[in-house]
Amino acid sequence: MARKRYDPKIKALAKKAFVDDNKTFKEIAALIDGKISPSVIHKWASEPDSDGKTWKDYRKEVEEVMYQQLSPQAIAKKLYDKLSDLIQQQGMDPAKFADSVAKLTTSMTSIMDHRYQIGMIFQTLDDILEFAERKFCNVEKEKLLFLAELLAGYRDEVRGRL
Repeated sequence: MARKRYDPKIKALAKKAFVDDNKTFKEIAALIDGKISPSVIHKWASEPDSDGKTWKDYRKEVEEVMYQQLSPQAIAKKLYDKLSDLIQQQGMDPAKFADSVAKLTTSMTSIMDHRYQIGMIFQTLDDILEFAERKFCNVEKEKLLFLAELLAGYRDEVRGRL
């Protein structure tokens, strides 16, 4: 019996939905308007391609990349980079600097669930301050003192949420 051939575009759409969008076989079948059964999609996902990888292997790779991008180390690096950019701006209006640092602090709050990551937040705040003092010793002391006060105030605010 001959194998039924499917449009490569449909198979590519199904693969993208499975690998990138983390859809189930049933959800993918519905996405393709039920033209292909979940069992056919499961079969496609289980067959190794020319590189010897299945769709599940590709999904796992995508998940690992996403995890690495959201790891505490990656978040800390992004925060350090942003802080470095802020501090290196010469002649920045102190009000704008304060606003920028406050926004950076707010973004830390939205990235991490404070109920589960209090220790990490405190450590990150300490690391940011230590980094700023070490890396930017030639920067106006007023900016570093302001940053230290802002971070201490944020620590108090987080403690108050507990």
